[in-house]
Amino acid sequence: MIELPPSCVRVERSRARRAVAAALRRRRLQGDGQPTLVTEFGGTAVGGAEGWGYETAKTEDDLLSICADQVGALIDGEIVQGFCYTQLTDIEQEVNGLLTYDRRHKLDPEKARSITARRAK
Repeated sequence: MIELPPSCVRVERSRARRAVAAALRRRRLQGDGQPTLVTEFGGTAVGGAEGWGYETAKTEDDLLSICADQVGALIDGEIVQGFCYTQLTDIEQEVNGLLTYDRRHKLDPEKARSITARRAK
């Protein structure tokens, strides 16, 4: 296991807004004025594909639901100022991208945008 600097925190896979916020709040450096960023999250493969993903969505709608839950947990948690979904495209051994290896969309881009562009509840 790689030792992370004190300013970093690893949040276990969760789609629960309160769980994500609580995990980040415990490790957040108070009063330092720096934004809290989640620099890697996501990792959902789409069913039928051979390769690796943290979890597997059966359909596009299932993938949309998982992404909406994950992004919602970050946006609604009121701690995170920015995030980066991992990963953008599939690669040889990982099929957890938003695009296939040959750059075809796994999700309707407008539906994906509506998930990431929404305001906190």
